[in-house]
Amino acid sequence: MNNESLLKLLAEYKETKKCLETGLNWLEEKDYAKGKLDIVNVIIRDLEAAIGAERI
Repeated sequence: MNNESLLKLLAEYKETKKCLETGLNWLEEKDYAKGKLDIVNVIIRDLEAAIGAERI
């Protein structure tokens, strides 16, 4: 996957993270959403690492 595609994917996941964080304020049971947010955070870290590795 090229760097441009990874950057686009990273932007999408960051937007998803922002939406999940905003939605948490309206939920009574936040555990499920927090679990999904944790997964999104892992994906973001992995994408950032992959982009950094491609620059080397």
